[in-house]
Amino acid sequence: MSFEPGDVVVLKSGGPKMTVSHIGTQYDDRAVVCIWFEDVGKKNVQKSGDFPAATLKKFERHAIAVRRIIR
Repeated sequence: MSFEPGDVVVLKSGGPKMTVSHIGTQYDDRAVVCIWFEDVGKKNVQKSGDFPAATLKKFERHAIAVRRIIR
């Protein structure tokens, strides 16, 4: 699977939603570099990391059906 900057992804094993920042590092031109936020104490801290593409999947937002009940 290919990823582009701006894609929202998650690790296949689970974890937070992450945004693809760019592709490639000085050590691996195929690594997917992502950013995400974590709650640390009372602060929301930006984190980043690089991941092999095989460990990621695009985040899919599931639609939730809402029915209006009329009485």
